[in-house]
Amino acid sequence: MPIYTEYEILNKRLVCKNAREVLNQIQMQFPDETYHSIASRASVHPQTIQRWSCIGRADGHAIKKLINSLENKEIFDDILLKDANPEQLKRQCQIVGWEKVINAKIENS
Repeated sequence: MPIYTEYEILNKRLVCKNAREVLNQIQMQFPDETYHSIASRASVHPQTIQRWSCIGRADGHAIKKLINSLENKEIFDDILLKDANPEQLKRQCQIVGWEKVINAKIENS
């Protein structure tokens, strides 16, 4: 299901007018996403995501980057960590959260 966004130009900058709704849609479609993982995907600080949800507006380019990362066909969750290259492993840990990966229960394959 596509994520509905509204953009406008304010002071020569692209702004997403419905950032709060976009974040709600993301959390409904991707319940495992946290503010930290969303911030990582959008390349912003987690406090920025909180600000977006409060004021309802966001940087349009960051929102586009976020949505593109969610719609990206190369989903990092499908990569087995033991088969991942260092870049994929680092990206997976950033998305999932370092604590989750470090504290994951080890299963014998």
